[in-house]
Amino acid sequence: MIMRRDKAVTLTEMLVVLVIIGVLLTVSIPLFSRYGETTKLKTAARSVVTALRTARTYAISRNTTYQVRFEVMADDGRHAFFISTDGDDPIAGEKRYMLFSGLEFGTDTQDTAVAFFPAGSADADAQIEIEDVSSENAIIVSVEETTGRVRMEAIVDE
Repeated sequence: MIMRRDKAVTLTEMLVVLVIIGVLLTVSIPLFSRYGETTKLKTAARSVVTALRTARTYAISRNTTYQVRFEVMADDGRHAFFISTDGDDPIAGEKRYMLFSGLEFGTDTQDTAVAFFPAGSADADAQIEIEDVSSENAIIVSVEETTGRVRMEAIVDE
């Protein structure tokens, strides 16, 4: 007599697999959401670094003082920054760059500016803090006075 063996999956085995998948999803989803928050913060910090380095390059190549101004917009309260020569308006061809919603400048950064001189130096040592309001993480962008060097520091958990 030939024995026949069924190759079907039982209901119990299927439920065990579904429970394992559910546990893995429960653990992994918060990790991905934190990754998204960190990415948003890093992207904003890179934009600030780019604006500062661009202002320094303009100052050197055009032999004029340039600055990056950080402000809170009066109409909607969003945090913005722009490259300027006079401190009031963006230079021609530039615009105001807005931080993503949920991000803001630290209190010491709001309504300040970092100026770069034609020699490439900055007007002072500066630290620009960009905070994620929901996670309370922050990134510090620092500017060295004597060299005008701009760099992004590590994420700080507050």
